[in-house]
Amino acid sequence: MAAIILLQATPSLLQEVASVATAVGALVAATALFFTARGVRSNVDANERNVEEQRRNVEEQRKNGKVQEATFWLELRRMLESYDTLHRELQKDGKWCESNTEPSTPQERARIIPYLGLLEQCKIMLDEGLLSEPIFNKTLRYRVRLILQNGPIKRDILKVERKDEEKFWPTFKKLATDLGYRQMLENPKGGKWKDLNA
Repeated sequence: MAAIILLQATPSLLQEVASVATAVGALVAATALFFTARGVRSNVDANERNVEEQRRNVEEQRKNGKVQEATFWLELRRMLESYDTLHRELQKDGKWCESNTEPSTPQERARIIPYLGLLEQCKIMLDEGLLSEPIFNKTLRYRVRLILQNGPIKRDILKVERKDEEKFWPTFKKLATDLGYRQMLENPKGGKWKDLNA
């Protein structure tokens, strides 16, 4: 029925109806565009908030990781304190420093075994990425060098003179090699590191 009325309408009436329909369509399109833009803006704002929250979370995790690493290094330091007497013996003015004869008894040499074991654990953690290599090199590398400057430790514990020496303390030997002490390790004598690397 409406179609019959429109067919009978004059051309000017059809133009007016078309104009009104065009205006209504434009209004609907503009309203849809407005709400779409508003929704996009809302999504952009939400995404920006999410990105900022993720950035804060990553920063918090990084800080927590640093705190955990620092806590671990302090705990390792405490573990090493139990070997202070032994460590002092290996240092300058110590009885075992650069020695070819000390430690002379099996009981004295046995004291070094758990210390070597702790350094081997450090090597394993370095390999797994659980310890920072730069921090290890700054704080503990010299301890490996002090051990390698002692002849009896190399001969009697690390067994560097034996044909089957690779089965004795392989992880410690790998640590020494990775630290650049291969030549010192292979030299069964004790002494100054410059002499042992010549």
